[in-house]
Amino acid sequence: MLPGAACEILPKISLFDLIVGQIPTILASMVTFDEIDRRILIELQRDASRSLEALGEAVNLSRNACWRRIRALEESGVIKGRVTLLDAGKLGLSLTVFIQVRTNAHAPEWLTAFKKATLGMPEILGVYRMSGDLDYLIRARVADMAGYDHLYQRLIRKVPLSDDVEPMTWALAQRGRSLGAVEAMKAGEQAMVFRHRMAAWWAESADLLLAPTCLRTAPLIGESSGTVENPFANIHVTLAYSTLTAPFNSTGQPAISLPLAQSSTGLPIGLQFIGAYGREDLLLRLAGQLERAMPWADRRAPLHA
Repeated sequence: MLPGAACEILPKISLFDLIVGQIPTILASMVTFDEIDRRILIELQRDASRSLEALGEAVNLSRNACWRRIRALEESGVIKGRVTLLDAGKLGLSLTVFIQVRTNAHAPEWLTAFKKATLGMPEILGVYRMSGDLDYLIRARVADMAGYDHLYQRLIRKVPLSDDVEPMTWALAQRGRSLGAVEAMKAGEQAMVFRHRMAAWWAESADLLLAPTCLRTAPLIGESSGTVENPFANIHVTLAYSTLTAPFNSTGQPAISLPLAQSSTGLPIGLQFIGAYGREDLLLRLAGQLERAMPWADRRAPLHA
């Protein structure tokens, strides 16, 4: 449970259900009160705005006797406060939604960010700690499905909600949000200079560039993952699979990776061919020629899906 947050271990149960349901002894074991107190609480649950005279009449007590009992219930903490119930539909919030949260991050920093994010969104009515496959369940009120999507997008921008989001990916996203407009413009200018230089090289020098696709064979499961505490712990492994492909993701040039080689353990090794802008046709013709000369369709690693 998050201290100070709108989080509970169990789903909310109305006090009315506790009083008239099957578990009144739970409440009675915490605070001693009689049947008249219970009747008062039932009436207050139905309408807390009624006068003492009307409430006393409903429970067969005088105004003063009713007031004394209510005061005692307030002082004991049974009555925590009184609220006004609003018609959500008339306020344009007719849709109740539940957001299931799974996360592999349970560090204090993540909990603090999660608490801050949920408390800062008035649409969120409650956050519940769950057992089993789910970690948290968020209850919210929105106008429609578009409002739900907007709420969800705002939430995931503030805190990672799924174990599908790797710690490094989230850290990079957070780093991106910390950059100002000036830094973003400078980075854009540098990328533009790089794209122009690459385009000029192709125009002056060659039709194709041949390069490895990766700098090493496939990693072991979990080898490239960081941790919440140190998301960049294994970035050297990650970079081995992006260093030679990222430049052409940036320039937007056509590129293709073909499994023309194999490792000693039977894993495919890709060779990357990069073409000039607009020359996808050249890459497709080359791929067809290489596949006829060095067929790879029937190659299978010793362990494959």
